[in-house]
Amino acid sequence: MKRLSLLVLLSFLIPAGYASAQQCPCDTAELSNGLSGNEIIEIVCPGGSLGPNSSAFRNETNLLVGLDSSPNTNYRIAINNSGEAICEIDTDPISPVTLDISILEYQSCEVRLTEGCGLSAPTANIPTLSEWGLMAMTGILAIAGALALRRRKAAA
Repeated sequence: MKRLSLLVLLSFLIPAGYASAQQCPCDTAELSNGLSGNEIIEIVCPGGSLGPNSSAFRNETNLLVGLDSSPNTNYRIAINNSGEAICEIDTDPISPVTLDISILEYQSCEVRLTEGCGLSAPTANIPTLSEWGLMAMTGILAIAGALALRRRKAAA
């Protein structure tokens, strides 16, 4: 019991890896014209919501926000076919800045774009059990526990 309480105490003292806010590498990356990813988000999403000439596209592996006018001003994060994450900023399709990022950085970039442009967060189906499912699962676990106790007593 002392070990468990010590472990609980240490878990509060040692911050988890995700506790410190990660930054998206594209936020600080600069294009040849001097614009950074943060500035592109401010142009595309002034005041924290999509601007009048801005659009957003999202699917399972891509999130793109950009201006519809010319020249295009885009901020994109994606997971390519080989499962690697990238972020890309551009104001000219010929010379974008593309960075390879980790999945953890991809997630922080996704949060940054979602919050910075007032987009709705992606929804995921979370498997759950109904009340009857919980009762059935409890019954199954109780039977498994009783069998385990019976085997333990028989072995002793």
